[in-house]
Amino acid sequence: MIGIVGGGNIGTELAGELAYRGLEVCLFAKDVSNFNEKIKVNDIDKNISYIGTPKCITDSLTKLCNLCDTIIVTYPSNAFKYIKDELVESLKNKKGTKVVFMPGLGGVEFVFRDLVLNGSTIIGLQRVPAVYRLVVPGKEVMISGRRKEGLFAASIPAMKKGETKKIIENLFQLKCEEIPNYLSVTLTPSNPLLHTSRLYSLFNKYEPDHIFSKNPLFYGEWNEDSSKLLIECDNELKNIKTKLKDIDLTFVESLLDHYESIDIKSLTEKISSICSLHNLNSPMIEVGEGQYKVDWSSRYFRADFPNGIVILKAIAMLAHLETPAMDKIIFWYQKQNEKQYLLDKDTFGKDIAECNVPQNYGITTVEELEKYYK
Repeated sequence: MIGIVGGGNIGTELAGELAYRGLEVCLFAKDVSNFNEKIKVNDIDKNISYIGTPKCITDSLTKLCNLCDTIIVTYPSNAFKYIKDELVESLKNKKGTKVVFMPGLGGVEFVFRDLVLNGSTIIGLQRVPAVYRLVVPGKEVMISGRRKEGLFAASIPAMKKGETKKIIENLFQLKCEEIPNYLSVTLTPSNPLLHTSRLYSLFNKYEPDHIFSKNPLFYGEWNEDSSKLLIECDNELKNIKTKLKDIDLTFVESLLDHYESIDIKSLTEKISSICSLHNLNSPMIEVGEGQYKVDWSSRYFRADFPNGIVILKAIAMLAHLETPAMDKIIFWYQKQNEKQYLLDKDTFGKDIAECNVPQNYGITTVEELEKYYK
């Protein structure tokens, strides 16, 4: 049986889709009262809708672990703390369990390292397979924008050649390429740079409780300021790659290459024209008619800052690299949220324990980092 941890956008869609395809599925959700037995999936790519019926919907993570040999974790990194202990304890005597994190960012390899020590295998995706959005919580969901180029995944410990590929392709029905190490997942320049650079560009000129007259489209109204900062951060990530000479990072693709762009203008045009993302709003809350405030509790902030861009900054610190663009974004977020992940550009602050950075797990040099992933 396949277990799915999380009843949000991704988890609900996967439960419906995999059940519809005839697989036995158990879904774990904190609040099962939202769920019917049946989940309706609207597949925009294929222009069809269908019903999937999971075999089990439970609020017991232990029950799910007892039933399932493959588990897909859809929780964002800021919520890992709510499931870590129970997941590790429940799988302690179930060696061979495959635990797939989608995506595999956010310090998965550190937070859940006890899974590996107990005999499970962690599999991380560089990016999620598609765009998932709830229509009615627990009852109806949509999927669109599947990655035509396929998926890229790594495992800890490394499995025999072809095993990771087989598991991922069977689950998601997309081509998968195995990548040589999990660091190539951690360094993927996706949401930790994409979201954070955009959020800075949108909101850095305003006080945290500023009232806005509209909620801008996050991607559909992407502008050149956002692209400029994103490229600067991407260049800093490239510098990190050059310092990690003894590990294969071939599959850490630059954002310009990923989006088939050559400069600020072409990147802006590309991101703002992605159909599956075009109509997504920014993380804001409507507080009155035509009045919006930034939703600082959104996973765009709670996950992608402390367990996204701060992890990349921490790796740059191991390599003794300057990262002025990343620093600017992190210091802005800290000020807005009264956090201190960095005291200055070279020193961690008092709240760094909240972040899944390698230094919190005893890694203090580039050599130790490379050894960890080998």
